[in-house]
Amino acid sequence: MTARTLMLVLWTWAPLAAQPGALSTAAEEFISEKFEAAKQAEVAGNFAVAIENYSAILRKYPDAIPEVYQNLGLVQFLDRRYIEAIATFERGIKLRPAMAGSRLFLGASYVLAGKPDRALPHLRFAHQAKPSQESSMYSGLALHALRRYQEAAPYFRFALPLSTNPDYFLHLLGICYLRLSEQLGNEMSRRFPESTYEHTMLARIVDAQQFYQVAAKEYLEAAKLDPLNASLFLPLARWLAVLGLDAAAELAFDRYRRLLPSEAGVSLDRRELPRRELADVGIKVDYLAELASLPPVAAPLPPAPQFNAAINRELTRRIAAAGAAGEMWKQAAALIAASRWSEAAKVLETLRPPAGDWLRDYLLASVLLLGDDAVQAEAVAARIKVLPSSAASAPVLLLRWEICRLLSFQSFQRLTDEHPSSAWTRFARARNLDAQGKREALDEYKAALEADPGLPEIRIALADFHVSNSNFQEALALCQKELELNPLSTAARIRIGRIHIGLRQPDKGIPFIEEALKNDPADPDAHADLGRGLELTGDVPKAIAAYARALELDPSMNRLRYVLARLYRKIGRPDLAERENRLFQKNEESARQLLLERTRKLRETASATGQAQ
Repeated sequence: MTARTLMLVLWTWAPLAAQPGALSTAAEEFISEKFEAAKQAEVAGNFAVAIENYSAILRKYPDAIPEVYQNLGLVQFLDRRYIEAIATFERGIKLRPAMAGSRLFLGASYVLAGKPDRALPHLRFAHQAKPSQESSMYSGLALHALRRYQEAAPYFRFALPLSTNPDYFLHLLGICYLRLSEQLGNEMSRRFPESTYEHTMLARIVDAQQFYQVAAKEYLEAAKLDPLNASLFLPLARWLAVLGLDAAAELAFDRYRRLLPSEAGVSLDRRELPRRELADVGIKVDYLAELASLPPVAAPLPPAPQFNAAINRELTRRIAAAGAAGEMWKQAAALIAASRWSEAAKVLETLRPPAGDWLRDYLLASVLLLGDDAVQAEAVAARIKVLPSSAASAPVLLLRWEICRLLSFQSFQRLTDEHPSSAWTRFARARNLDAQGKREALDEYKAALEADPGLPEIRIALADFHVSNSNFQEALALCQKELELNPLSTAARIRIGRIHIGLRQPDKGIPFIEEALKNDPADPDAHADLGRGLELTGDVPKAIAAYARALELDPSMNRLRYVLARLYRKIGRPDLAERENRLFQKNEESARQLLLERTRKLRETASATGQAQ
């Protein structure tokens, strides 16, 4: 948001004139004189003078006009003096809690000061009192910073049509849904490892990234666990054809047609396939034999062959019910099998299942998604309530992952199509290229920075790119510049501290990490960085405490157990060292059994989910 835009926002919230009320004539003249001088200074962009004049009023009459605290806080906010603005707004709100403008910019100040949890109550108050682009934007940013992406997305969507810079909100929506899909994907891998659902998810990730061999392998693994799911065999046939495995591709495609008689006339247009590659690197699979070993396709077919076995079992049970309800389920299933999504949605909407019944909304959200209406699909899927132990838990989780993945892609696609020259578009391209490990990312980062030097996040992302390429001094310079522009940047502090510690300069790095942890004490990576720095200084007890805290916040950081075992031996605690070593070995073995080579490869690219499409 530019300074000019912010000034217009401030004036919509600030009182237009001082209203001293029951004050002496001399007091009213003093306040009016200072108030007018402050407003003129604001217009001229001389924030220091405006601040001094508002402060003069409050020093002399601290309780007379609560709105003056709002005016002063707004100017401090505009001058990026967020800590001072917080104190000012808090004092004004104590005198008059109903000042929505003060609540809005108090919340915004907390967000920009790296304290999103403190921001939310004030932002909720402001948004309820006067919904606006600003109240929705800062509410979304606060929730996003707290990793509550599901709650953040509706605020960004609300702000999008109100904004004069829609490219920013398209970027925010894309990132928000990307992070949410990553959360859901991680939950899928944790709760349902090696299931058809995890294999399907991983297949679709690498499918979008055109990792030919891995995609084919993952689709096959999913198909072996769910051999009557037609949706798996068309993409499998496609990638087998790309790999030059024509006989296996035809077998997969034939199975797809047998499962979906409505698609009997469809053929694989090889002209639309990517360049053919030979399947001679890395993964060796006898696809022809694997496909031939699947159980034959025989009548009766699943009622909705595009869905997995669990859904079809439940749907079959509903169709078997007596009366009109069973007929409606049967009609909906027939329309789904014929890929007539909009007609299927209309029939499903007329069904009135009992409270707590999840199947109708699951199918409705699914056909909306298949019809490319991801926004409505998300709204319907949000109504589904299933217990973690329910048989519906895995398919519902996969559905929500698919929806978020498509919403992320659509947001980035709109950003690219509608704002091709935007700094946010260049930034999105840069991050996509960076996630793929391509050096061209550097040019896009620089182009984004040139398009908008004040773009938030860009210097941090570019610094990360330089660190990954061992250009530490360039990364430090970018983070220092970010701190000049945003003195409260927690991200910049973490990077500076991490770089110094990585360069074995703990005395320089530790203060930055400690300062960052004051704003975000729940960051496990920052605690691990602090532990490494303290270990370098020789302060082993404090290093152990920092590593232990990181593990408490994120138990998946298994490598820290190995470090802790080494440090416990160093201080003469072999019992604790042995405990950590046992846990380390146990977790490593579990990881090897669950993830295997293909999952480790995929995890390296998981951050690009959705963007690499």
